[in-house]
Amino acid sequence: MPEIKEPEPSRQALMLYNKGMDAFNKGNIDYAITLFISAVKDSPGFVKARNILRLAELKQFQSGLEILKKIAAFALTLPIQISMSVELQKKNWRGIMSKAEDILRHNPKNTGVLIQLANAAEMSGEDGMILTAIDSYEKARKLKPKNAYVLKTLARIYRSIGDLDRARACLEDILRYFPNDRDVNKGLKDLAALGTIARGGLEDTKTYRTKIRDGEKAAILEKESKIVKTEEDIEMLIANAEKQIQSQPENILFHRKLADLYAESEQFDKAINTLEAAARLDEGDISIKREITNITIKRFDKEIKDTENKLQQSPGREELRFELKRVKTNKNNFILKDLTEKVAQYPNDMTLRYDLGSIYLKLGEYDKAIAEFQLAVRNPQRRLRAMNFLGLCFKAKKMYDMAVNQFQKAIQSMKEMDALKKEVVYNLGTAYEETHDWDKAIEQFKQIYEVDINYKDISQKIEHAYKEKGTDKK
Repeated sequence: MPEIKEPEPSRQALMLYNKGMDAFNKGNIDYAITLFISAVKDSPGFVKARNILRLAELKQFQSGLEILKKIAAFALTLPIQISMSVELQKKNWRGIMSKAEDILRHNPKNTGVLIQLANAAEMSGEDGMILTAIDSYEKARKLKPKNAYVLKTLARIYRSIGDLDRARACLEDILRYFPNDRDVNKGLKDLAALGTIARGGLEDTKTYRTKIRDGEKAAILEKESKIVKTEEDIEMLIANAEKQIQSQPENILFHRKLADLYAESEQFDKAINTLEAAARLDEGDISIKREITNITIKRFDKEIKDTENKLQQSPGREELRFELKRVKTNKNNFILKDLTEKVAQYPNDMTLRYDLGSIYLKLGEYDKAIAEFQLAVRNPQRRLRAMNFLGLCFKAKKMYDMAVNQFQKAIQSMKEMDALKKEVVYNLGTAYEETHDWDKAIEQFKQIYEVDINYKDISQKIEHAYKEKGTDKK
């Protein structure tokens, strides 16, 4: 495959990227996203910046209920999507890419926009921009692995740049999902012929050892490209990653790659040990510490799941109930310690404040939770949820007037009866219920009952409220 070089980013783009990495490592994700977007708008072929941008966007996007964020993103970005069609008519490829980034900031899982971005990068015809196109198509492929258009387009691009192995992998994926596609079968035969021709001129110059080495490399690349990996695949990739670390023990990327594979195969202790070794190589890399935290939580989650399964099979075993309680407590204590340390390090990160408040609420530490949520309301993306949780804290402390005030303020900022609004209205109704203000409780419960009769125990709530209201009148 001929080497395609990534276009050199401008000085301005590099400066923005470096500032963005600094913000990202400090946990200031929102500001980091702003800087990365500016960097890729300045230099659209800056794939490295675009990759870390997607990582930051996904981290922010996955921190709450995705369905709510998708709905909100659609409403917020509708004008941008309309303006994109205008840029398309003008064939302003850079303009389309710029607007695509504005949309992806709100929903990085928007496959359609990722495809539009990739198509614009390819159509621009600028040197090296095909790498941006491949990168965006591959991200769309991960989100929608059965999308035949994406797979066929990637196969065409890979073939055009001489990467026949990846082109073949894309076509084989299509056949896996759509076995009767004749065009794909023909495409695979054409690739096989091209591969034979390409290899023909090299056969006499390759030694036996070289062929074996190239075959092993191809096998590793094929297994790495799989979306769903078998145990055999992972074992082979782990062995390869271990060899890479032996040859380059100071390469942090190899350590992280091995840790990911260990985590994927649920070898969490090995994954954590590998990342700790990587952290010793670069003590200033905060992202490694975050990954250690994430994998530790995954290890707790697996312990909890395994213990719950055992308890389901043997419900009478009290030692399993004790073990389950112990693991859950250890998980909560670990998260609390981790968040407390992070908040101390980054006191102005309101997302961390929100997360810390959430764990305090879960543990029943209501005063501490209130203190964190009162700060977290400054974060526009967490404001309504923080107000809802403030209300729950006040309600738990039986400060019902303050709880009602928080719920009402949150509701005033919500228009549609989405999942979050249902939750806040429900909580407001239960606050009135606990103070025996049945008319107001019924008023809240009715709003949910009229649109979603299956929401939680809303049917029982409203029936109970009507019954109690009738009893009070007697």
